[in-house]
Amino acid sequence: MRINLKDYIQWGATMSRMWLFPGAALFSISSLLLAISLPNPSYAQMGHAIKIEHSPPSEFVYPESLEFSLKTSEQVQVVKIFFLRPGFNDYQLRIMKKGEDGTYHYRLDTSALTSPEISYYFEIKAANQVIHYPQNAPEEAIILKGTAREPLPSDGIRPQARFTEATGVKDSLPFQLDIDSSSSWETVTHGNAASPFNQDKRFVTDNNVRISKSYKDKDLSVNFYSNAVHTNHPIQDMDRVALTNILLSTNCRNHTLNLGDVSIKGSRFTLDAFGRRGGEYQFKTDNFFFQAFDISSQQQGWEKVIPGSQNNLYGGAIGFNALNDRFSFKTVYLEGKDDPAKGENVSGTYLAKRKGRVLSFIPHLNLFDKKLGLFGEYASSRYDMDTSDDRGMESDDAWRVGGSFTSGYLRFGADYNHIGRDFDSIGNQNSILFTPDREVYNFWAGLSSKKVMLNIKYSGEEDNVEDDPQRSTSTLHNIISGLTFLLTDSFTLNVGYQNSRQETHEKAGGGNRIQEKKADDYSLGFTCLIMPSSSIHGGVTYTSTDSRTDPDTEGNTMTASLGGSLYLGERLSVFPEFSYSETAFDLTDYRTKTYSGFLDSEYFIILKTLSVSTLSSYTRTDSDETAVSTGSDLNREDIQLTGNLNYYLPYFSRILKKSVLSLKGGYIRCKTDAEKTDSYSIGVQFDFSF
Repeated sequence: MRINLKDYIQWGATMSRMWLFPGAALFSISSLLLAISLPNPSYAQMGHAIKIEHSPPSEFVYPESLEFSLKTSEQVQVVKIFFLRPGFNDYQLRIMKKGEDGTYHYRLDTSALTSPEISYYFEIKAANQVIHYPQNAPEEAIILKGTAREPLPSDGIRPQARFTEATGVKDSLPFQLDIDSSSSWETVTHGNAASPFNQDKRFVTDNNVRISKSYKDKDLSVNFYSNAVHTNHPIQDMDRVALTNILLSTNCRNHTLNLGDVSIKGSRFTLDAFGRRGGEYQFKTDNFFFQAFDISSQQQGWEKVIPGSQNNLYGGAIGFNALNDRFSFKTVYLEGKDDPAKGENVSGTYLAKRKGRVLSFIPHLNLFDKKLGLFGEYASSRYDMDTSDDRGMESDDAWRVGGSFTSGYLRFGADYNHIGRDFDSIGNQNSILFTPDREVYNFWAGLSSKKVMLNIKYSGEEDNVEDDPQRSTSTLHNIISGLTFLLTDSFTLNVGYQNSRQETHEKAGGGNRIQEKKADDYSLGFTCLIMPSSSIHGGVTYTSTDSRTDPDTEGNTMTASLGGSLYLGERLSVFPEFSYSETAFDLTDYRTKTYSGFLDSEYFIILKTLSVSTLSSYTRTDSDETAVSTGSDLNREDIQLTGNLNYYLPYFSRILKKSVLSLKGGYIRCKTDAEKTDSYSIGVQFDFSF
């Protein structure tokens, strides 16, 4: 008897889907019975006792300022934020300032970014412990992506002037109104000599209007926030005037209604932090949760404040907790159509119209007073990745199972993910949640004491989950480890090692090797608090790359960095960053050296009234390698210099709460062996609040 391989594979996939759904139900029922049968002794609470509250921004818009906030349940010594700018190899450290309500804040000027993306994490220093958020940081960090209202890198750095504290002026409006207006005259010279034929001159203006209002009365709270922007030099297909953010949130006891740019918390295989315009309703008690939402891509055009319904995603979730939070179960459903090409506040490479639906079941079991956690998820989808082709809707499933254990100083866990080849979610924008056709397995462990912290994580991936002999198969292995020594209350030493290995073979189970690449990364760094609000940090990283299939990429890179944050009372603040990197290629002996520096500073000539500030950067790359097409050296120099004279006006007006007038000048140079461009700008910026 002849067996058709294709029919056998299809039969196997069908049988797996038939058994996985009952398996998820069996896991949920057995977890509930286990939670009932096992005792609940009084062990220590899972992890650290200090609770951390932080809501990552759903997105940010370049070049607006980005606010970070974090709140702790108990008094702590210091809260630090580490963020990684595009183009930098090391995280930069800032000390967060504590507000009157106990919340820690830091304001980042995004106009210095070279792409709308930033990674960050927090470090909280308490009396006898150091806490990271996320828990596995710095190996794992929060990645925040934004959108740009003008080309990147920016045509000029426009620092956001720092506001002083509120002056106690009575509210002149029933809401908070913030207006930022920036105008400048720019001259761009191409080449070594200025002439009317190689100069571009233009007038540039950018304006932001933010309106916010909060109301609270007993069980009712209402919060409103909106941000509108205007620019006379928009990116292609962007409007000159746009409502980039709007959100109205109303909470009354157990009911919450959000309208505007909402972020939906779904699950691993559905959607998560999906910042889109629409509406969301939640009903939540200690033991029951219900959610319904209808969201859409933000449509182009100022008139489309309320998006059309032709590309909406709708769904909801329902769940419950039982046995004092020892067992929980959640179901998520999502369905709809999407056209990312028409979305302004959604970024990604998926430009085709798509549609689909997905249903997911998520059980969770906590034992021994939350020391042991067992979790899982089963999801089934019907998905059409491109409605314009003839492929149509395809069905597949995904599932995940894992567990974690925490006791005192020790924690460890593992999980396994199986994602079918044709499985996908309409909420999986740009594969930010998962990549289809994958088997993923993770293991992590950590050890934390008063003086030493150890974190290790291993992850492996393999595609072609159906072992199709006509398709290539790739495997990826990653090891991330970090060791932190708290040598004193003010000095921390970090040691890290990372290893990644990737292989691709022509056929499933072997065959000729198409690609092979291996990289080892060693790092050593330190952080030193020299004053309660000032610090210095630095480090050295060495990376070695090997590849049998692409020997041109073999080599090593060494990077050294040094930076810090310095506050001298309220008069001076300085944030310098310097780095040096050298890459050597084994096959050609070519070397590439990169020097970079960054400086953000402000000095008050008259305290709280008159200041000078700068936000500048310098990068230079020297390379022995020559470009094959041009024959020129791959050398490049980028300079961005700005200087501001800031006049704060809070004490001279009974109308304005906070205001600052800035005279600013800027210079930008981009130079290669083949081309040089110089840009000069002078302008004025006015920021004020009613």
